[in-house]
Amino acid sequence: MLTKMDVSNTDATNIAGRDVVDRSTNFHGVTPSPLHDLLVRLVDDGTEETNDFIDQLKHFSTAKVRPEGFLGLEKKLRRSGAEDYYIDYALEVKEYFAKLLELSVDKLTIQEVYAMLMSNIRSKFMHHVRPSLTSKTCPEVLDDVMEKVIMPTLGQVAPNPLAINDEVILGMLFFLTGNCHLEWGNAGLQERV
Repeated sequence: MLTKMDVSNTDATNIAGRDVVDRSTNFHGVTPSPLHDLLVRLVDDGTEETNDFIDQLKHFSTAKVRPEGFLGLEKKLRRSGAEDYYIDYALEVKEYFAKLLELSVDKLTIQEVYAMLMSNIRSKFMHHVRPSLTSKTCPEVLDDVMEKVIMPTLGQVAPNPLAINDEVILGMLFFLTGNCHLEWGNAGLQERV
C-alpha cells in the first residue's frame, strides 16, 4: 500500500542539517505521472464528491453498437474458443470490477483513476496484443494479455490505496471487452476447426 513519507531536505543550501524537513509526498519506486498524482491526491486528501460518473467512465460503461448486435462477454469468449473455466473466471473478475465501479459513483478521484487505467488497458491491448492475435493460440493470447497489458498496468499502480491488483485490472479488461471497447475480432481465440 502507498504510504506517505517525510523526506529530509538534502539541498546543498540547507545549513540547518538534520532538522530541516521537506513535507513533500514521496512513493518509493513509483515514477511520477498523472496516475501517480491521482494516487497521491487520494492518500493526501481523499476523494472529491460528485453526483455522477465522469464522461470517460460513462463512455466505457456504455456498450458500443455493432452491426452484428450486442453479444456480451460470455458469448464473445465462447465464440473465441475459451474454455468454460476461463469464461467463468472472466465473468467473475468483470463483475467484481463492475461492483467497484458502482461504489465509486460519488468519488471523483477514484473515477479518474479507473478511467485512466481503463484507457491505458485499451491502448496497450490495441497496440501490443490485437495486431498479433491471428497467429496465436488461446493460451498464447492470454499470456500476451498478462505480459503486455495486465502486468505493466499493475506496475503503474502497485502499491496503491485502492488495492488494485491484477484481477481488478483483468476485470477492467473484460468490462471493456464486454462493452465492445476492446475487439478481439475473429482472431486469436478463434473457434477450433
